[in-house]
Amino acid sequence: MNVIIEAKGLTKEYKDGKEALRGLDFTVEEGKIFGLLGLNGAGKTTTMSILTTMIRKTQGKVIVDEIDLDENPNEIRKNIGIVFQESTSDNQLTGRENLQYIAGLSGMSSQTADQKINELFEKMGLKESADILVKRYSGGMKRKLELAVAMLQNPRIIFLDEPTLQLDPASRAEFWNYIKKLKERTGITIFLNTHYLDEAEKLCDVIAIIDQGRIIAKGPPDIIKNTVKGDIIKVKVENETPSFNKIIQDVHGVLEVVKSNSYYLIKCENSNQVAPSVVLKIKL
Repeated sequence: MNVIIEAKGLTKEYKDGKEALRGLDFTVEEGKIFGLLGLNGAGKTTTMSILTTMIRKTQGKVIVDEIDLDENPNEIRKNIGIVFQESTSDNQLTGRENLQYIAGLSGMSSQTADQKINELFEKMGLKESADILVKRYSGGMKRKLELAVAMLQNPRIIFLDEPTLQLDPASRAEFWNYIKKLKERTGITIFLNTHYLDEAEKLCDVIAIIDQGRIIAKGPPDIIKNTVKGDIIKVKVENETPSFNKIIQDVHGVLEVVKSNSYYLIKCENSNQVAPSVVLKIKL
């Protein structure tokens, strides 16, 4: 199998001295779904931002689709599509108008764009919603639309940064199924950032766990699941108390609690058992 992404000694240090990445070494095989799994702040988004040429690395070597990042970043950009963590669609435009706008920016002819857009809406299951304002789309529909934008120029690699972060369970499952079908139908390579172990397990051929800027494990999902031995629950708490962290730590089955902005990330042995107990503790 051909290697389509390769990173050697990938390092990122910011001006304040913070080391976001500490010598990452990994490869991604063509046609596979590669998952980078870790908590917020572990280095996932920094890694993806470097691979997609959005920020500069400090040290190391990166090859994307046989192109050296240092030599020709513009050529790399032509071969990739990105679905960002936050929605990038214009809610005041229809789904079709969003794609037409991006196609125009890329220099695609109107005839080619119309044909491609119709094809994408058909494949994404959005045909009936193409001419509806995006503000009326569900979260899952918006994610599919953003994936359509990423696929507009027939990329060789798709980068997904926490693509199901704000989706309900049903929408997450639907999006997972579509990603699987997309890979099977097109053979495209997918690089996925996630902090959901179940998401990585269901979608990925290979998972790499990143922690504090280092890859600490890599392998097939079944092996990685045995290594991690746990799930991650994300909770947003209103009117939290200073003792909230300690309260959750005392819930049976909780392994670790990490505060990330307005959210808490709870690592636990079994999310199905722990989540109800956490909710009860929050309400009390």
